[in-house]
Amino acid sequence: LMKKISLVLLLACSAAFSQDPIKEERTSRLPDDIRSAFHRGDYRAALSMIREFRDLGILRPDLSEQVDFIDASCSARLGLADTEKKLSGFLEAYPFSNNVNPARYELASHFHNNKNYTRAAAAYEQVEFATLERELQLTGRFNWGYGLFSQKKLAESLVQFNQVKLSEGSYGPAASYYAGFTEFSTGDNSNALTDLRRIENQDSYSNIVPYLIANVLQRQGKSEELLQYIT
Repeated sequence: LMKKISLVLLLACSAAFSQDPIKEERTSRLPDDIRSAFHRGDYRAALSMIREFRDLGILRPDLSEQVDFIDASCSARLGLADTEKKLSGFLEAYPFSNNVNPARYELASHFHNNKNYTRAAAAYEQVEFATLERELQLTGRFNWGYGLFSQKKLAESLVQFNQVKLSEGSYGPAASYYAGFTEFSTGDNSNALTDLRRIENQDSYSNIVPYLIANVLQRQGKSEELLQYIT
């Protein structure tokens, strides 16, 4: 009996001493460190920690979805070659995840950044923009509109630019310009004038917008206003 007790104690002690307290502490901290790196925009650090997390072999099922999403999103924001594979794999593996919509947005942005505007438009159509942060909504809709504009799908692009043109920040003026140019191109002179007037005093558009406004005024037969505008 004593021999059996001694053997049990020996095994218990052996198991206790086999634990690596440094590894355990690092393991417990990794998920929070990964999330922190991702949210502060340090995507390479996040990917490095994810590799370490996987190498430790302690990826619990309840963490796999979040880690896989961050992994794919970091690849997307760094423009890595495996981005599409990772995001498509995530969407297939976790169809009911709360991160499905953000993952769709990342995939659409990936296609846009690679100038694959046809696939970007198809991907943006799957995104529920209302659930995203305001800045992501503005960025996504402007990029979607620009991709459609580049494909000469003017009416469709205008729908997106109209969602953005009254916003503050860099996307508002840019969307006003593309909306105004689109309306000018399709003969919608009244709305073109409204959108172009909004940005006529901005340096970024000073070479083209006054010319477009003058042309609109001429089309509308506003000779006196045109004369005042160009003098």
